[in-house]
Amino acid sequence: IRWFSPISKGDVFRLLEPRRYGKVAIENHANLLVHENLIVETENYWLSNNEDPEAKEICEQAMAVVMPEILEIVELD
Repeated sequence: IRWFSPISKGDVFRLLEPRRYGKVAIENHANLLVHENLIVETENYWLSNNEDPEAKEICEQAMAVVMPEILEIVELD
């Protein structure tokens, strides 16, 4: 998420809506990541947890895996 300076929750929902990811599913997945201490939730954003080196590494590895899909979504927007 931090690669997008950060992107707001509303923009995440808007970008993923055409991919048929519903708001509830996105929130549920984000809540799991918060619970696992991989991301930090604020009122308007989900941010990678840069305070924990292991969480930061996991987020960077995940980003490498999903980058092609993210680029495709952004290009379609």
